[in-house]
Amino acid sequence: MMPPSLPELPDHLTALRLLEEADQAIIRFTRDWRFAYLNPAAQRMIRRRSEDLLGRVVWEEYPDIIGTPFRDRGLQAQEEGREITYEEYYPPLATWFRIRAVPDPGGEVTYFLQDITPARMKRALRVIDAGLVGILQWTLDGGVTEANDTCLKMVGYDRADLRAGRINWRAITPPEWTARDEQALEELRRTGRHAAFEKEYIRKNGTRVPLLVGGALFEGSDREGVSFLLDLTRLKETQERLRLALLSGGLGTWDIDRLTGRMTFSEEVPPFYGRPRAVTTLDPEEWFSHWVHPDDRDRMRAVHANTGPTTPEAQFRTLWPDGSTYRWVASYGLNIRDEAGNPVRSVGYTRDITAEKEREAERDTMLRRHRLFMRDLVSSLTEGKFRLCFSESELPEPPPATSRAIELTPPTLSRFRQEVTDVARQLDFPVERTYDLLTAAGEASMNAVTHGGGGLGWVCVGEDGDLIRIWISDHGRGISEEALPRVLEKGMSTTGTLGHGFWLILRCADRCYLLTGPGGTTVVLEQERNAPVPGWLARVSHL
Repeated sequence: MMPPSLPELPDHLTALRLLEEADQAIIRFTRDWRFAYLNPAAQRMIRRRSEDLLGRVVWEEYPDIIGTPFRDRGLQAQEEGREITYEEYYPPLATWFRIRAVPDPGGEVTYFLQDITPARMKRALRVIDAGLVGILQWTLDGGVTEANDTCLKMVGYDRADLRAGRINWRAITPPEWTARDEQALEELRRTGRHAAFEKEYIRKNGTRVPLLVGGALFEGSDREGVSFLLDLTRLKETQERLRLALLSGGLGTWDIDRLTGRMTFSEEVPPFYGRPRAVTTLDPEEWFSHWVHPDDRDRMRAVHANTGPTTPEAQFRTLWPDGSTYRWVASYGLNIRDEAGNPVRSVGYTRDITAEKEREAERDTMLRRHRLFMRDLVSSLTEGKFRLCFSESELPEPPPATSRAIELTPPTLSRFRQEVTDVARQLDFPVERTYDLLTAAGEASMNAVTHGGGGLGWVCVGEDGDLIRIWISDHGRGISEEALPRVLEKGMSTTGTLGHGFWLILRCADRCYLLTGPGGTTVVLEQERNAPVPGWLARVSHL
């Protein structure tokens, strides 16, 4: 005969039993952060009974967690309505916790706590065993009672010096670090430990070693303790190499705290703005208003507001205190985000590019002069038939298009030629003038397809019907500056290869306008009903 089965528990009682029997500590808080529930594991972990805490505000029972992640991450989870996991050390219990703060829609938050102190200790022991950390046992009066080999190597003493009492941490501390040591000692007296800080010790040979030092009093003692030392020599050497590299390369670094908005420049940056060399922190608005050239402020505000993964290189002018002097700089940076994807910090570099800008301006001036000379020369050689243009404003004003624009591709070239033919016939242009125009238009459109990757072509007619104007444009790489002087040579194409090129176009069209650059090429051809009288003949007739 089967024994009677136990009755099933209601769901809420089953859940409660699971919570009560769980090995993981679980604490639930109301919306106003009062203790609502602690399972037995939590009571054992924090060493408080449930009946002593229920209904009480956690910040009042544990005021020392105000301003720490224990509180801040919990509030964040509640406000953002999402789970947050983090690790934090709680000194009163000498325990490292891994914590999951899980909110519910009603605003209550449940903490799941795990003691990870053993794992943390193993991690620390691995570092100590690797010889990376020096350990120093001391007394408040300066005595050193014990030190590991790593510590002795850092300060240049040996174990015989240690046994003979020849190591005194106060004596090997440079005078300028005494005040900082006293701050650490005061913190030790109040809390039993002090936060890590940078200082130096004087080695036995008189040189100095930069260190990161953290320490604590032994439990139950008010005069003996232990310090952990990390040698910063390599870090300092790296920082010095970086500083020299920044100086030699005209570079400086910047850092923006996205939460406060404060900007910090390394000492190399302020001289770019005519300010003294020093690490400088200021508000963005002060930077915009007094450090950035007025003509660049709006653009730099947009760059500053950029929160993408990177900040594209921005070139702008700095403003000096006299209000008129400026330098050109280039700035590039990265935006750093927290685990929620929110930007919290931006870092980057700034370099002085004034010399580059000046050379660029000189090159532009020389290029402009060269192109003007070449335009005048080409115009003179062709008696004004070939006209180089440097901007769209120098192209002829286009009358209304007679045909719609045709996309130029190998299959549509014949269609474009037919469009030109149809317009010429409608205007009753002479046959020989039409044929010449077709030849010029065919060569120009073929260049757009072959060298410009295709483009657009359309036909316009002058108001009196005695002028046909053809527009052909592409978005290729343009005709190089080196090739321009040769475009009029017989048998050479616009790319410098064998071909008819502009020589044939000018033999057939009355006028040709050319605008070319990295963004593409535009060719405008003009053909009058009657061939214009050559300049030389007009001059002879005048005589």
